[in-house]
Amino acid sequence: MPTKAKKSVSFQASTTDELKEETNAESQVEIPFNSSALLVPFHLPVILGFIFNGLLENPRTLLIQGIPTLVAAQFGYGILITKRFKSSNTNSKKKSKSSNNNNKNNNNTPILLVGSILISILLSIPLFIVIILFGAPLYGLLTETFLLSVHLSLILFYPILVSYKLDFAQFLQSFTPGSGDQIYQQLYKNQLIFASIGGVVGAWFGVLPIPLDWDRDWQQWPITILVGGYIGSLLGSILSLPFSE
Repeated sequence: MPTKAKKSVSFQASTTDELKEETNAESQVEIPFNSSALLVPFHLPVILGFIFNGLLENPRTLLIQGIPTLVAAQFGYGILITKRFKSSNTNSKKKSKSSNNNNKNNNNTPILLVGSILISILLSIPLFIVIILFGAPLYGLLTETFLLSVHLSLILFYPILVSYKLDFAQFLQSFTPGSGDQIYQQLYKNQLIFASIGGVVGAWFGVLPIPLDWDRDWQQWPITILVGGYIGSLLGSILSLPFSE
């Protein structure tokens, strides 16, 4: 009597597929917030308009006076950023855990915002050195250059620090190879990073009018660079909206 062949079920293929899916999921870095017109930093041109008239007469004094205003405005902007964080409760089984995490995040939000402000101000020191290396005046205008670096640091770094919750490892992971359009996603679909890129580009173009022999008041150091950084960040944020999901 012939023996029946025993059927065996192999889980190797399915297990391999599951491991691949988990690996791909881990390699893809999700943008930590939903891009929105609400995150466009419209407060930047308002602050710029508030200080611009006096900036032509006494740049140093107005740069100093503008820092507390910028800090307060960026603090409020940070609250908007935290409200746009993507919730992780898409799975019904994780709703209870995600609600607990949301409560913890709400309690930690003031610490996150204040810490991001302080770190942004500290980052103005290396930014100040970079500006000097790129040709800023060495004599007579070092104070103005440092105040410029504080303004730019609060504009460029603070929103990113808040969005990544001061997690530098996660920020670096956003730019590590692993998924097809990962770098594209971070640069073009991440509204805050693209706004920072716009601020850098705007500040760079702001240097161009300074050496021109026009003899205008607004060509004083560092007025055009400051204006370029403010406006560039605004435009970068707006231009990223069509790329966002």
